[in-house]
Amino acid sequence: MKKFQEFITTNFTWIVAAYVLLQLLLLFKFPLPYSSDSRYLYGLAQQCINAGKFYPLPEHLYHDYLVAPVFINLLVILLKLWNSQYIIALFNIALNTAQIFLLFTITRKIFTRNIAVISCVLYMLYLNNLGMVLMNFNDLLFNVLISAALLLFMRETLTGMVLSGLLTGLAVGVRPVAWAFLLAVIVITLWEWKQKRASNRPLFSMLIGTALTILMIGFIIKAGTGTFVYTSNFSGLNIIIGANDDALGGFQPKVFDKGKSGYIGNIESLTHEQREEFWRQKAFTWIQEHPVRWALLMPLKLIRMYITDDYNVSRLFFEQYSIYHVYRGIRYGEPMPAADRGYPAAYIVTWAVVQLLHHLFFFWIVWTSIKALIKTRHKVLPNKFIRIILIYCMVGIAMTLLAYGEARYKYPYLLTHFIFTALYLNSDEL
Repeated sequence: MKKFQEFITTNFTWIVAAYVLLQLLLLFKFPLPYSSDSRYLYGLAQQCINAGKFYPLPEHLYHDYLVAPVFINLLVILLKLWNSQYIIALFNIALNTAQIFLLFTITRKIFTRNIAVISCVLYMLYLNNLGMVLMNFNDLLFNVLISAALLLFMRETLTGMVLSGLLTGLAVGVRPVAWAFLLAVIVITLWEWKQKRASNRPLFSMLIGTALTILMIGFIIKAGTGTFVYTSNFSGLNIIIGANDDALGGFQPKVFDKGKSGYIGNIESLTHEQREEFWRQKAFTWIQEHPVRWALLMPLKLIRMYITDDYNVSRLFFEQYSIYHVYRGIRYGEPMPAADRGYPAAYIVTWAVVQLLHHLFFFWIVWTSIKALIKTRHKVLPNKFIRIILIYCMVGIAMTLLAYGEARYKYPYLLTHFIFTALYLNSDEL
């Protein structure tokens, strides 16, 4: 193991270069049909381009929700430069590579260069990161913004704090779970101030940066739509999916069927805000009537987040086929999607083997990272940046469990797993 670690540490630059080349080779898989969230986000951006405006358009106010205005408008800008999937893929490659740099720098500042290198190699071995290049998700952008905000915060300079706040505000405009990071910073900074180990002035600088960004996003959108919106607003929709008679911890749209609690008869005439309010009230009413049942769903939601890990891996092999379709085929006898039929048996077996190895690797990452935290807690927990990272993960996961669990929802917290698994492999360096 020591010789292997010496090899990757010595040749780290070449390993990253090879990973960038591997990402570029994925461009040959395009054009690909986007599916699910990727298709929806891409469609919103194309609507804005056709209208010659930015997101959201007035008609989007009558959708079920508004989603990630910072991400959608960035897509609009990119697609105006080159209206092709290739520019999205190239942007994903840039983000994926930037994340390696940020992960390396953050980990090296907290621990050692060897631990930083190992964490980055683990990141590159995690196949969902590679598959993310072929998708149109906001996950990569969100993680890069949060990582960059943390790195700037770690510099503990006035300029760094303001810039950290600006990036945190942008991250909120991509995903509301960024509030978990800001809360973690506030809690630890105030704790350090109470213990008279630090000033709280840098915190106010960061909060000013965050507030300015949010206000800028909100007022720009208000100028075009008359509504102050700065982030996704689907809390009501997500909460009711996880709080109804048919809830099982994961995504289950039965709640919106006629006769169910989430059904709205005249839905086309309602704005996203009115729909949100309706679903939120229905969800809270159900929770008040079934508090124990709702609480018992929490472990199921967490299990659904971590029990499978194929939100992008299958994309490296197929256009649409995934473990989810295998499940549907076994349980309901549904056929393989038409776009992915006709592959030879050897190809499908290769996919199955890769899936098995990937999941074993993923479960090992989760297990060893938890072991490392437990084993080294007395050494690492005094570090305020580690505490910020851990509180961010705990609060972020808790926010997710208020809604429902899906495999992709754990993605923002996997960087922490990589760091602690690297620590597990190099705990003697502490």
